[in-house]
Amino acid sequence: MPDHTFLTLAAAATSALPDFDVAAVGPPQSATDEWLSTAVLDRKKKRFTVRAARTETAALKASAEAPILGRLLPLVHEGTLPFQVAQLLGSSHTEEGLPLVVYPELPGTPLDVAECAGEVARSLGMGIAAIHNLAPTVVTDLDLPVEDAATIRERWLAEMDEVARTSRVPSSLLNRWEQALEDVALWQFACCVIHGDLTGENLTIDGDRLAAVTNWSGLRIGDPAEDLSWLLATAPEESLDTLHEAYAFARTNAPDTHIIDRALLLSELALARWLLHGVRTENAAVIADADDMLTTLARQVGDDRPLGRTSPVIETGWEETYDEAPDGEQALADGDAASGSHGEVRSSGSEPSDAEVSQTQASDAGQSETELYPHADGDDSEAAKDDPVDEVDLYPRETR
Repeated sequence: MPDHTFLTLAAAATSALPDFDVAAVGPPQSATDEWLSTAVLDRKKKRFTVRAARTETAALKASAEAPILGRLLPLVHEGTLPFQVAQLLGSSHTEEGLPLVVYPELPGTPLDVAECAGEVARSLGMGIAAIHNLAPTVVTDLDLPVEDAATIRERWLAEMDEVARTSRVPSSLLNRWEQALEDVALWQFACCVIHGDLTGENLTIDGDRLAAVTNWSGLRIGDPAEDLSWLLATAPEESLDTLHEAYAFARTNAPDTHIIDRALLLSELALARWLLHGVRTENAAVIADADDMLTTLARQVGDDRPLGRTSPVIETGWEETYDEAPDGEQALADGDAASGSHGEVRSSGSEPSDAEVSQTQASDAGQSETELYPHADGDDSEAAKDDPVDEVDLYPRETR
């Protein structure tokens, strides 16, 4: 990323805060398809973050997030939320007319899920529970989405119908997902306030504690398993008991019996959504990526017990739609390349391999490594962090 891009961003921030006296621009800096951000230092040596949208989609997210942060900040101050959220100090627009915000730099660094163990896992479990314990009025007062368990299940059933029609998903996975979606007991849960996008890039760690949570535009009332799915799919096996115990202990209402199985199911269905993203956008690179991940997942969960299997299955015929194509054959013509940030989807079996507990990749003997946890945005980022900040120097580095 050219240095002048971050300098231009910092210059634009002065229109958001007229008395903003920028002394230096430096890391951490990030440039993704949707966002551009940089740290700035003022003459009083205080650190701030300047963040700007780069697409209309990001602009909508920024617009949605602003009132949410205003609602959450008092909950941080009173101790209801045991972590920091961004405190917006001012807003403006970039030269392209897209929104830009300035806020004090948040503590910590993005979560490295491979180091999620011990007190870090405990802090994460308690932090997620604090979100789920929030009063529903936090959502309803802002007219944010509200779902119930039946609606969520019907939405997933509809998406799986679309997935099955692609004829690209192994029949073993379609059958596994069909059983889970038709298992009534698995979908008997109480919805609550959820963040909606809890991944490593939105969780920062300072020492051994959860320091901040970012990107709140997906706040709504929904399935609490959604906020656990990424961590349960990617965190080291030895950390999961601590994470779950801390979460369950901190919940005001005990989590439902099947929340873990449902979280694992959602982490697998994330791959199906990645495939749909590729099909809908006619992006052959994304489709090929999803094909590889789904094939690897099918091998991993082949001998596993069904997820939450407690009731008879209603036959849907999904598995009959899968036609195994020859190696290398694609249903769509080549499209623009796209990439996603993935982590490993953990199977529900008792003894995952070392590769199954990796944050970002899975490997089998004689097979190429394949990542298994997509972000539909498909963003690649460049970022850097270093202390202290040198005046007007930029130190971009590549991160997730």
